Amino acid sequence: MFLHHYLTKLLGEHASYVWLLQSGIIFVVALVVHCFQRAVIKRLSLRLQKTHQVWDDTFLQALSMPVTVFIWFSALSVICSQVCLTLELNSFAESIDRVRFAGYVMLVVWFFWRYVEKIQKRLITPVWDEKNPADATSVSVFGRLAKICLFVLALLLLLQSWGIPLTGILAFGGAGALAVGIAAQDLIANLFGGLMIFLDKPFKIGDSIDLPSQNIQGTVVEIGWRLTKVMGFDRRPLYIPNSVFTKIAIINPQRMLNRRIQAVVGLRYDDAEKIENITRDIKEMLQANEGIDKEQSIMVHFVGFGASSLDINIYCFTTTTVWAEWRDLQQGVFLQVLSIVAKHGAEVAFPTRTLELPKGMALHEMRAGEK
Repeated sequence: MFLHHYLTKLLGEHASYVWLLQSGIIFVVALVVHCFQRAVIKRLSLRLQKTHQVWDDTFLQALSMPVTVFIWFSALSVICSQVCLTLELNSFAESIDRVRFAGYVMLVVWFFWRYVEKIQKRLITPVWDEKNPADATSVSVFGRLAKICLFVLALLLLLQSWGIPLTGILAFGGAGALAVGIAAQDLIANLFGGLMIFLDKPFKIGDSIDLPSQNIQGTVVEIGWRLTKVMGFDRRPLYIPNSVFTKIAIINPQRMLNRRIQAVVGLRYDDAEKIENITRDIKEMLQANEGIDKEQSIMVHFVGFGASSLDINIYCFTTTTVWAEWRDLQQGVFLQVLSIVAKHGAEVAFPTRTLELPKGMALHEMRAGEK
């Protein structure tokens, strides 16, 4: 107002053009402030990069664009207000004030939204902290909660600024929530399922899981509020409702301490006298293998009489839990078992059948071309 009166007196008979001069001055001031804030943020960014902290760098990155928009939005709204006052459009001036408040609220929400997203990306980036990486699942859940709170708070502030009573909205929201809850039971069950995944943490993003009852195996790619995305080992994406995980058993091989090697080797009945030496050598081989966990059970025993074989059971655990390494180790063990069997002059049995014929009856060998 002071600037308006001063310029009016200065211009005299040309006072009708005071709004144009005001707009030019406001534009120049906004330009100077814009250049100043860019220089300040740039200098602060260079200084904060030396701290190796995720919070301060991300804060400045999220702040730069909203501050720029704030400066020019403020300048534009002030120019519009001055024009309305000059032309005595008071009703439009009040609307501009409401739009200005709504714009400021949206700018604050935009800043925090950018800050939350950038923090999420930085926390789950291995480069940030290789020794203590953040849990991607927890970071994602907290990020979504923060965004929901921002959205609700901004909506309430905007409604209040436009003169809409909040008490009526809250009362209507309570009745509406009850109706929605009855109509969307499955959706609510999935939401609570997602919450239970976050609290109980049966798996996290990147874990390979197995759902035996659903015949599903794959790697967890994303955990949402309603669905969990699992990339199957056949590279097919599976979208599983979160409520499913509250009703079925989940196997998480990522949390195994060992992997098991279990096999049954059948020898011929003709090799019965060699079984004791073979089982002893196999057990010694397992105990000498660096890939076998010696603190777990190592058992090699003759366990039964099969239809066409004498069965030896091999039971042990590996030190690795990596699936590919376990397969390689298991293959090496099986090859050494075959070598031990061959060393003792024994053979692995295969299904056979003995046919006894009555006396005086003989089998006739059929030659090629005979019928």
